[in-house]
Amino acid sequence: MTNTNMFEANSDLSQPVKRIGGAKGKFTIPEDFDDMDKDIEEMFADYL
Repeated sequence: MTNTNMFEANSDLSQPVKRIGGAKGKFTIPEDFDDMDKDIEEMFADYL
């Protein structure tokens, strides 16, 4: 096992990753996006 001091671990693990909003404006979401399709609803009826 390799030993790493706190400074090295902090600088290696705390690199910023931009994920949220990365696709903003590249897609359009239909108004009925959250409406459940009847076929899917029937498949998962026992879990709802």
